[in-house]
Amino acid sequence: MIDSGQLTLQIHESIGHPLELDRILDWELDYAGGSFVDLEDVGRLKYASDQVNVVADPVSGRGVGSMPWDDEGTPTAVTPLIEQGVLVGLLSSATSTAAAGLPPAPGSARAAGAGLPLVRMTNINLQPGAGSLADLLSDMGDGILLNGNQSFSIDDDRDRFHFSCEMAWRVRGGRLVEPFRTPRYHGRTLDFWRSCQRVAGPEEWAMHSVTFCMKGNPIQTARVGHGAAPALFSAVAYGTSE
Repeated sequence: MIDSGQLTLQIHESIGHPLELDRILDWELDYAGGSFVDLEDVGRLKYASDQVNVVADPVSGRGVGSMPWDDEGTPTAVTPLIEQGVLVGLLSSATSTAAAGLPPAPGSARAAGAGLPLVRMTNINLQPGAGSLADLLSDMGDGILLNGNQSFSIDDDRDRFHFSCEMAWRVRGGRLVEPFRTPRYHGRTLDFWRSCQRVAGPEEWAMHSVTFCMKGNPIQTARVGHGAAPALFSAVAYGTSE
């Protein structure tokens, strides 16, 4: 199981960035990288399990990525990205959709300082499921609960990743029994999200922020929001650094 704080970075790196249309079009290969996602995947790719629903929400006012218009002047709106595990939408801008021959979409272009607007995340949220943290622990039985990010690495196409966390709890019989330090886990994006068995409910859902998202050349830094609840996964390779 992964807590909502660590899921913030997992969502950012393995859902938010791969779904940026300029990365899919290879416009960011010189710095930010590309994406394993193709335009033809929208509406077809089974990105995650049926338990996973993800939206871009710049309009509710929850999260640092909120804005009524993007920096190209396009109105924003709640945009479904993943519905019951299927990829249904992308993050885009007027410039990138025109280049890709796609219809206009809610704006997701942002600029920092005097830089040109780039396709950026707004508030990319994993929608809550049902149940408490205790319910998910009971479902898991034996395993580990990962808490808080320490470091991360992910390849240029956002396919393979490696994360280290601040701490973890060993879980036996649905109970937290032993803490340990510097846990790590790794995997591949689609395998990871397809193994999601359950997402906790609204009472466990929290909004977090990433303040260091860098993109473009010259580099632009943006703040983005991510809402998530703890989630249970069945196919994650993990260990400890000690």
